[in-house]
Amino acid sequence: MFPNPTSTKGFRRMKGYMFKFISGKYQGGEFPIPMDSELIIGRSSDLEMVLAEEMVSRKHAKVITKNNKIVLQDLGSTNGTFVNGERITIYPLKTGDRVLIGTSIFKLVEVEEADASQSLDKKRDIKSRLQAITQAKKTITRTYAERISEIPVIDILQLYQTTKRTGTLSIRSTQSGKIFLREGAIVSACIDDDFSVNPYKALFRILAWDKGTYHLEPLTLNEFPQEIDQTSEAVLAEGKRQLDEIIKLPRKFEYASKIHVKVPLEPRLRDLSPDHLDTVQAVMNYGTVEQVLNHINAADYEIFHDFVYLLEHGYVAIAEE
Repeated sequence: MFPNPTSTKGFRRMKGYMFKFISGKYQGGEFPIPMDSELIIGRSSDLEMVLAEEMVSRKHAKVITKNNKIVLQDLGSTNGTFVNGERITIYPLKTGDRVLIGTSIFKLVEVEEADASQSLDKKRDIKSRLQAITQAKKTITRTYAERISEIPVIDILQLYQTTKRTGTLSIRSTQSGKIFLREGAIVSACIDDDFSVNPYKALFRILAWDKGTYHLEPLTLNEFPQEIDQTSEAVLAEGKRQLDEIIKLPRKFEYASKIHVKVPLEPRLRDLSPDHLDTVQAVMNYGTVEQVLNHINAADYEIFHDFVYLLEHGYVAIAEE
């Protein structure tokens, strides 16, 4: 039995750590980590931390705790152990690190832990707790929604690539997005079910979302108007690069904002580069930031740079909301 969390009688409070399951069949489960010990994670039923799924090896990984430090070591598992999307052999964990083993994702969190003498009771009960979570989830037909603030979309895509997941990653933020996966490969993407937009553009915009939720649904579409033909590794690397470029911009742009050419127009059009002229024409034709981005065959961050130049030099203006 767990002690009453509101009572401290008879306990010495101290800093502790636990693994909090944030994705997969054990989502919602918590596993307290005993200090100054070794903990084996795997599929074998005689282990302290059992992850009962096919992609987990019988003895998959080991957690070593000593001097208030926590080290995760892969034990030569078939499908690997991953920390923050990177495959590891041995890795010193820090608070907030996300671990992928099989299809389960858990995060290292710091907690106010009771005296270590209570750890044995928790270890005895943890298997039944995780099993209860799994049984409860069998009655739920829809996958739990993950928070982007917990696991960014780009990280979950890397994990799904590793586990070769097939499905539709449905994202809800200020807009709705979908990323389509086939055996871990990203095959297409769209925002607000608009397949007319280049799927690379849609994907890179979704990767930049920092708020909202997402969940994995079955893949119901087999063909798409436009497909992503690069490897997922290359696409995600480019997505990270473009996101870094957007972060460096001197200002942010809201996709729904209205943008227009200034009237009267004082600076001369002939002083603009061909790319800037294309952007001015798109502003005249479409009138919103998002539609301008959709109709120019260039990366969003490049068009944002055009916006910055045109705003600073008095060619365009953005309507104040």
